[in-house]
Amino acid sequence: MIVSAHDKKVFEPVGFLSEKELQDSIANLPSLLNVIPQLNGQDYPLYILKRELGVASGSIDFLATDVDGSLYIIETKLAENPELRRTVIGQVLEYASNLTDTPYEHINSECLRYLKKHGSLEQAIHDFYAQQGKDGEPIPTASEYKEIIADNLANGRFNLVIVANKVSFEIQKLFHYIDQVTKDNLNFIVLEINKYHFDSGVVLHSGIVWAAKYIKTLFSRTVINEEAYIASKSPHVQMLIRHIDKQCTAKGLSKNANTRGLSWKHSSGGSIFITGDTLDTNWSTLPVKPGEMRELDDCKKTVMETASKVGLIPVHSKHGCIRLKLNDKVQIEDVDRFIDLALSVIQKASSLSAAKQYST
Repeated sequence: MIVSAHDKKVFEPVGFLSEKELQDSIANLPSLLNVIPQLNGQDYPLYILKRELGVASGSIDFLATDVDGSLYIIETKLAENPELRRTVIGQVLEYASNLTDTPYEHINSECLRYLKKHGSLEQAIHDFYAQQGKDGEPIPTASEYKEIIADNLANGRFNLVIVANKVSFEIQKLFHYIDQVTKDNLNFIVLEINKYHFDSGVVLHSGIVWAAKYIKTLFSRTVINEEAYIASKSPHVQMLIRHIDKQCTAKGLSKNANTRGLSWKHSSGGSIFITGDTLDTNWSTLPVKPGEMRELDDCKKTVMETASKVGLIPVHSKHGCIRLKLNDKVQIEDVDRFIDLALSVIQKASSLSAAKQYST
């Protein structure tokens, strides 16, 4: 219900002319889906990868992912459509089954065509979330996104999202039953999206009606056990990680364990982190953003050029970064060089931000 605080008028939904209009609204305003990651505590939007993804039994209205690489099969139905009660659950379950049998390469090509991107789907996802510039845990690398998504596909791990303009109590009872009898790999989420007329304008409102199992899974996510995480690496990589910890701590960065690895954060923004077997740096959370100060942009450019010359991996995204694969061939000197280069950008941004604040 939407009520005007000014005159206490209750605004009634005016409805959608067709399911296509509802789908168009989502395609044009994907932020309508953001109630899902907000429920998840994520400060990142869902990323629509494909509209009308063809599978064996039909077309998935939308395929989307979140910053963790979880997949969302999204099906839209109007309350007037009897399929909302009778067949929609069977439909999305069949889509999920079909998707597990769909090769990653096919999904890659179909999604890239929709996104109008070149290269790989995993790189497109990484670039999308890297450009958000949000603080928090480091995002996965492109190769990690591919591994995560391929694993979700192989194991039939999906979030099945039903979007309707009205969801009755009977439908909620049905989803309660389905949540109880389906495996934990499947999470059911039900959204209501409605359209309202405000004066001469149109307002769209979205809200979660059902997400019981999805909410339950949020509480099962655990931060890694640091010692167990380090012990899973080779003896040489274990030594490198402990050296990284010592060096970063000595330089004033604070260590945090997260769900994917370890990070060392600078007090003003920016971090150095390890996920999987990759040493990375996060410049998206610096206090100075791309284009704000030429000095920082020049510093990043120089550091990335230097990184390329000394065998590190420069990543040319909006915020940029450098990367080093940790393996038994990597030496302490390589790690020290990485830390010095990554930290030079972080410290440069910190000093520029402080000077800017002082001058104002």
